[in-house]
Amino acid sequence: MDFKLQDITIEGRKCCLTNHYQKYLESDLKFPVKDDDLWIVTFPKCGSNWMVEVASLVKNNFEIQGASTKPLNEKYSHVEQIALRFPEGSPQMERFEAEIKNPKPNRILKSHLPLPFLPQEILTKKPKVIYVVRNVKDCVVSSYHFFTALGDFKGSLQEYVRKFIEGQVVFAPFWDHVLEFYERRNDENVFFVSYERMILDMESVLKELCLFFGTEIPDQEVLDQSIKHLSFKEMKESTSMIQLQEIVDRLKARFDTNKDFQFMRKGTIGSYKEELTESMIKDLDCWTKKALEYRNLTEDQILNFKKH
Repeated sequence: MDFKLQDITIEGRKCCLTNHYQKYLESDLKFPVKDDDLWIVTFPKCGSNWMVEVASLVKNNFEIQGASTKPLNEKYSHVEQIALRFPEGSPQMERFEAEIKNPKPNRILKSHLPLPFLPQEILTKKPKVIYVVRNVKDCVVSSYHFFTALGDFKGSLQEYVRKFIEGQVVFAPFWDHVLEFYERRNDENVFFVSYERMILDMESVLKELCLFFGTEIPDQEVLDQSIKHLSFKEMKESTSMIQLQEIVDRLKARFDTNKDFQFMRKGTIGSYKEELTESMIKDLDCWTKKALEYRNLTEDQILNFKKH
C-alpha cells in the first residue's frame, strides 16, 4: 500500500503516523474501552507479540496446550494497525469498525500508539495495561529490518538511525513514548516491564504478572514448563507462531515485500553490536542521555524497573 509518514499532533504532542491516519484518529480516541480489557502497549519491535503470549498464558491459568495451538493473531486485536494500512471501505476496515460497535468481553488489545493517542477512556476506566520497553539500540536494529522487509522504509541502516533519532519513523518519538508510561509505572492498573527482564528472568516476570492479575502463582513444574513454552525457540516453532508466519507470508506476497522476512528474527539482547557502527552507537547513546538526564534517569534504570 502506498502511504507516507507525517507528524500528527494532539494538544502539542506529535507522533509520526501515516498520512491517512488522521481521518481515523477521532474513532481511535473514542474506541470503546471495557473494564475487563487488557491493553498491551509497546513501541514497535519491543516484544508486544511475546507479551500477548505471556499475558494470555497467565490469564488462562497457565494452560499451555491451548496456548500452543491457538494462532497468536486470534488472541488479540491490534487497535490501530488496520487504520494505518487499509483504506476506508476495505474489508479490513469494516471488521475494525464492527469491533468498535460490538466490543467483546475479556479482550486483549495491542497497540503501538503513544499514551495521548490511545482511547481516552483508558485514563478514566483504568483497564489493566502492560507496557513493554526495550533497549533502544536493539529496538532500532529490529525495527529497521522489520520496516525494510515490509517495504515501509527504503534506505541504509545509518539513514534509519538518523530518522529514528529525529522522530521520523512510525510511532516515534521513542523516548516520549516510553516515558509517558514510565511516569505511570506505579499506577495500580499499569505493569511496566522490559524485554530484557523477560529474556533474563521470565520466572520473576510471570510471578509478578500473577500478582498483577490477582491469580495464583503455579507450582515450580508449571512455571518451568511455561518458561520453556515462552522461550524464543519454542515460540518460533509453535503451531501458533507458524500460523501467524503463514499470514505474514500472504502479506509479503500482497505488498511485494522482502522474501527473507521472518516475523520472529533473533529475539536476543545486545545483537545491535553486530550491526551498528561505533558512530551510530555513540549517536544513539548521546541522544538517549539527553532525553533522560533532565529527569535524572538512565536507560538501565528504566529497563530494570520491577513492579513488585
